[in-house]
Amino acid sequence: MRLDQVKDPDVYMLPLQEAIHSHPQGRYHHRLHVVLMTLQLRSTLEAAALFHEPLRTVQHWMQRFFACGIEGLQDEPIPGRPSRLNALQKQEIKEAVMNPPRFVGYSQHHWDGKLLSHHIQKTYHITLKVRQCQYLLHELGFTLQRPRSMPKGDPEKQAEFKKKTNELLGKLKEFFMKDPMEYYPHYRDEQESLPVTIMAEDEVHFYQGTTVTRKWSLKGKQPTLWTPPGRKKIGYFGAVDLLTGKLITMPEEEQFTQYTFQEFLEWVLRFTHGKIIFLLDNAKWHHAKRIQQFVEKHKDRLELLFLPPYSPQLNPIERVWRITRLKFTHNRYFMSIYDLMSVLTMQFLRWSDPNEELKTLCATI
Repeated sequence: MRLDQVKDPDVYMLPLQEAIHSHPQGRYHHRLHVVLMTLQLRSTLEAAALFHEPLRTVQHWMQRFFACGIEGLQDEPIPGRPSRLNALQKQEIKEAVMNPPRFVGYSQHHWDGKLLSHHIQKTYHITLKVRQCQYLLHELGFTLQRPRSMPKGDPEKQAEFKKKTNELLGKLKEFFMKDPMEYYPHYRDEQESLPVTIMAEDEVHFYQGTTVTRKWSLKGKQPTLWTPPGRKKIGYFGAVDLLTGKLITMPEEEQFTQYTFQEFLEWVLRFTHGKIIFLLDNAKWHHAKRIQQFVEKHKDRLELLFLPPYSPQLNPIERVWRITRLKFTHNRYFMSIYDLMSVLTMQFLRWSDPNEELKTLCATI
């Protein structure tokens, strides 16, 4: 259509102007166009008439442009409604929420918007709705998070163990960096004595039942997952070399006992060289007399270093189990226990050689 055939330009102009003003950056771009045209025409009057803007408005935009440059044409921040809580009151609320509600006399176990609304009304005689209290919690730096369960251990013993182990690990890393071929002579034909190797050991169960966690899906369409009946599971002994990421595993379909643990120790000794320090927890089969006798018999190659009680976070192989579940078993249906075992075995085989993924994951205690 030719422009001279347009009978009523306003029919087209009004929707365009509404689109400009409704866009988040529309007003800013409109000011840029007005300022650009004013500079080209060298007349605020002509530019105001061209863009149907008041002359005073265009003059104001030009003043902001010459004073602050392009940034001066941005929308000024809208302060909004003043807060009914002052800075001191917000700080007091933050300190209260950082502790369980019982510290300020409530029987509820954790804070939520409803309880905080009641607390503010009771303490400061200020009424805030639940949604406003939730916004306030975000403003104070709080987010809604799922707690991670953790047994309570002795912090001093944990710190001492962590320091001691990291120092030993650091010395071995220095030796390894000087001559990796000397550290792992199985890269060569001859077999020679090795320095100490530190391996983190643990036992784990993987269940056939589908473990559900969050996943990305279309809004309004909740994903569904098949889950098999029953509680079938497969157990694994595992040990990871903290310097190279090499993982040694052995499946155990029955249960973990002193006898099966001894079989795993024999399995590890068969596929490694030199002396090994095992980091392991305080499971009862780890302290069995049979295991003590076995370690004494192989004391030239084997040493057990027990973690402080209730300190699973100090065992790096726990991260291996966590990443295995995250990548290979969560949100996944296994028709049989053998399908689950097949997936796990294939991945553990990929990690059975030195690899960067587990080496980085288990670099520190």
